Amino acid sequence: MKTPNIKVKPSKRRKWLKKILIFLAIIILLPLTLFTIGWFNRDRIINVLQERYHENSTGTLTIGKVNASFISGFPNIGFTVKDIKHTNRDTITDQLSSLQIEEAKLVIGAGKLLRGDFAFKRIAVKNAVFYSEVISKRSLSYHEKLKLIKQKTKQKGLELPVWLDKNGATIILENAKYIAKDSILNKHFNLHIHKYRSSFKGNDVSLNGKIMMDITVNELGFNTRKGSFFNGAHVTGNSKFSADLENNTIEIPDFPLNIDHQIFQLHTHFDFSDATEYVFRLQNLSTDFKATKDLLSDSLSDKI
Repeated sequence: MKTPNIKVKPSKRRKWLKKILIFLAIIILLPLTLFTIGWFNRDRIINVLQERYHENSTGTLTIGKVNASFISGFPNIGFTVKDIKHTNRDTITDQLSSLQIEEAKLVIGAGKLLRGDFAFKRIAVKNAVFYSEVISKRSLSYHEKLKLIKQKTKQKGLELPVWLDKNGATIILENAKYIAKDSILNKHFNLHIHKYRSSFKGNDVSLNGKIMMDITVNELGFNTRKGSFFNGAHVTGNSKFSADLENNTIEIPDFPLNIDHQIFQLHTHFDFSDATEYVFRLQNLSTDFKATKDLLSDSLSDKI
């Protein structure tokens, strides 16, 4: 007589315990795996940043340190880059420029990192200062000729930087200052970006995204001999945008733009197909005359 085979079914409790253990293993091992990949690729991040920099600049770039993180970038890989410094002197335009970034957080897909495709999904820059100034002993005609050559040079059109993931990315600036002076061509721009966030989803032919801005425009001087625009105005707004990569255009439909205590409707259109062209339409049907006048350049304000 054969002994019957008796199959003992595992209890429901054991089944649930097994599932829980598998789940815990996944949520623990996956982040640790991503962190390990990131940790052993920190030097590659520095090398790539240096390579990309020297492809486009003859200046110097120094980076303090790079740390890997699996929490900020999960389920991707995050890197925190500290103390970035750039200096450059353009011997053709006589422009001196410098950039200091206290902290930049970069997020990249694990697959892209392992393949050496350094296209980031997220770039967040905190506490940065960019400064440039044209200091030249050359004549005004020399610089005007350079400007004319630049204007006549055919644009490449809309091209995403190679370091951005073309399928979608987010760029964040927090407490960033931008100052650019050109005493030869009488230009002066001074912006304090309290918070800026831009994100998009896209493909090879188009992009669609959103922009949030909180900026103090200290000076917007396209021709400082005639004064500057905005003059310390606080500008905030949220908008959508679309980019046509085949026709090289960017469209920002009407959205409310807060300038100090007034609300304007702003519509913008950029065309990069040949020479750069742009259209700005700023409207406020119930504007405060004095407040609006203060936003204008001195030459325009005096004529009103």
